[in-house]
Amino acid sequence: MSEVSKSEEKAAPAAAKEATAKTEAKVSKEESGHAKNHEAFEGAMVIVGDMGARYQPGSETITPAALTAKRDGMRDALTAVRDAKISFAAAVDAVEAAFDGMGAYATRFLNAYGYMTGDRAKQGMKTLADKVRGKGAKKSATVSQSQMSRANRIESFRAMAATAKANTKFKPNESDLKPDAVTAYLDSLVPLNAAATRALDARSTALDERNEIMYTGDTSAYRMFRDVKAYVKSVEGASSPLFKRLAKLEFRMIKNGK
Repeated sequence: MSEVSKSEEKAAPAAAKEATAKTEAKVSKEESGHAKNHEAFEGAMVIVGDMGARYQPGSETITPAALTAKRDGMRDALTAVRDAKISFAAAVDAVEAAFDGMGAYATRFLNAYGYMTGDRAKQGMKTLADKVRGKGAKKSATVSQSQMSRANRIESFRAMAATAKANTKFKPNESDLKPDAVTAYLDSLVPLNAAATRALDARSTALDERNEIMYTGDTSAYRMFRDVKAYVKSVEGASSPLFKRLAKLEFRMIKNGK
């Protein structure tokens, strides 16, 4: 192994570790508002505990047991979102790295096909090559559209390979330009794109469940927090030290939390 190869081999794990650290930092920043809400909820529970026997709500939704269950549910939901986001980012990085160079590969294939079969045949295949290279396509607005775009690029390149294979004039010496080699390359991309799609679905599910538990459900943490505040105020009074402590805590509604 050359010194350059050894250096690249050593650098790869370090680069992967750095990329993971950046992803985790980004996710932590995105989730900071939700984490603060969880902390506020825990803070309210401490005050409830300080009230002792005076805390006797008539509603079952804000009993100490219900608050404990909700706190733990939030914690698990936040962990699930964090893990799902990190897994999705890793899946996208993997599929994008695998797709990197596809456009150049398609151009090489198109040019080889053109000089072996003639300009007219090349022109007919150019439309497919443009789809592989993304020419004229609008930038995908959503993650799911990006997944579909990659799937379409695979199928367009697959059509190029099938067209070339059917033309008896196309006999490249380069192993990677043979239609079967292109097909094998494309086959290797399919599971990566599918993995990114599954990771996207898992992330969406985790977000929906987190939002249901914390914000949108009939017994969401947001509603429970407000009800606890109202109850403590009614029992202790607005000027009481306990309520003043509780009033300083804030559980913000984060709409469409991503």
